[in-house]
Amino acid sequence: MVPDEPYVWIVLIVTIGAVLALIIWLGRDFEFSKDKEGNFRGHLKGTAEKHEGINVAEGAEIIDAKIKDIAGVKIEGGSSDAEFNGKIDVFSGGKIKNAHVDDIVGVKKKGN
Repeated sequence: MVPDEPYVWIVLIVTIGAVLALIIWLGRDFEFSKDKEGNFRGHLKGTAEKHEGINVAEGAEIIDAKIKDIAGVKIEGGSSDAEFNGKIDVFSGGKIKNAHVDDIVGVKKKGN
């Protein structure tokens, strides 16, 4: 018993599209495939790979410039025992030509 009204199909298609958009927006992997019998299957794989840590200026090119700091985490003032526990990748694959850079650091603490 298939509905004849076009609005039913429009609502169904919009609802499926909204659900898929929400899955992608929330960072999940959704796989749509055809099985051996020819039936289409949708499979929610779980959370997508999340990048942990900080990545700053990857592959950047600094040419004829003066830069104060390139830092993954910069802590100014406050507690001197503040720290960041995670992966920090700073200026990976970067190039410097005719430039002045004061500091390239993962964590820079300054102040009290």
